[in-house]
Amino acid sequence: MADNNKPRVLSFSSPWLSNVLAASAPSIAIDNAIVVNLSTRMVKYEAGPYRGSIAPFQSKSLRDCVVIEAEQLLICKPQERENLGGLAREWMWYGDKDSNFERRTPLYISPQEEIGEVEFNPGEIFGLAEPDTKGLQRFHLRLNLWYAPVSTDCGIHREHTFLEVHTQLIGTGRMQKFRENRSDTMFEDLIVPTGATHPPFFDLKSDDTFAYPWHRYFSDSDCVWMAIEFHPYQRHPYEVQP
Repeated sequence: MADNNKPRVLSFSSPWLSNVLAASAPSIAIDNAIVVNLSTRMVKYEAGPYRGSIAPFQSKSLRDCVVIEAEQLLICKPQERENLGGLAREWMWYGDKDSNFERRTPLYISPQEEIGEVEFNPGEIFGLAEPDTKGLQRFHLRLNLWYAPVSTDCGIHREHTFLEVHTQLIGTGRMQKFRENRSDTMFEDLIVPTGATHPPFFDLKSDDTFAYPWHRYFSDSDCVWMAIEFHPYQRHPYEVQP
């Protein structure tokens, strides 16, 4: 995790969206922001006489609140809304990273930020525990943002060497599951509104392997979302299942 308590502006901040990492703070005042809990412990907040909480690696849109004893938070504040597509000039077209990516797809990825190390039991932290799952595992925690204009099919896939969830920062998107690598085999369509983090799409097995179904992100509007990635220190036991 972060080794000091100075707020850190992340490299993918832009005129459209500020992203500040705050760590080890006794309290943080939130005026109006999306708050992402990047720690393995529940984060509590107060709004006058009212109380609330944010689960590990989940998020909420908060206004006029005080977060109490924050271990590590990302505070995301949408700023400008005009010309959001300017992010396509700021970031990289995903096809420049993946030569097999569909050339007609306008999907753009920000620089990636290395946040630090985290240690947890994935089955427990994500509510996927099975009787024979092992104990704590160490991961590199990494973040990056994505941008796509309205009605973008970001590509059906299932190949992953890491675990991840996504936080919706601007607009509304969908996380969708498929039986096969075809859009007409969809069996789950999960709407992700601004400020929300979807539950994990991967399955953990009793031998500590993991597997993803065929899945994709689809943008209902112009969208910016964040990938929260957990990269295992060792390829074993987290090998992708065929």
